[in-house]
Amino acid sequence: MAIFDFLKKNKEKDRFLKKKKIKTGKSVKEDVKTEVEDLTQEKEKKEKKADFKEEFLVLENPILTEKATVLNQMGAYVFKVVRNANKIMIKRAIEKFYNVKVLNVNTINMPAKKIFVRGKWGSRPGYKKAMVYLQKGEKIEI
Repeated sequence: MAIFDFLKKNKEKDRFLKKKKIKTGKSVKEDVKTEVEDLTQEKEKKEKKADFKEEFLVLENPILTEKATVLNQMGAYVFKVVRNANKIMIKRAIEKFYNVKVLNVNTINMPAKKIFVRGKWGSRPGYKKAMVYLQKGEKIEI
């Protein structure tokens, strides 16, 4: 059962540590402690990699309209982002992905629009838009 998977993992870890021979002249307890520390460090590295991937998933695509291109010349860039993204997540994603310094981020929730297609009413989905302001001299190549 999925509920007891954590117990199984703990048993496997204990079994692995017991089978491992003592490489140094340290006691068994110290050797086990170092193995546990190594396992926790590996886990932290994996979590950091996952965070790095999630930051890039915040950005969907840049918006290239007439108004957005005028803002690009002034140092502001417009991006379509995921609905649950906040300003801090957007700022970190832009800084890491484009290697620029972000001054300010404004977000706008664009509502869904009703459209009439082939004699039937439908709707175009809404989205979240982010306007990102960069420091002077910084540019993003889109």
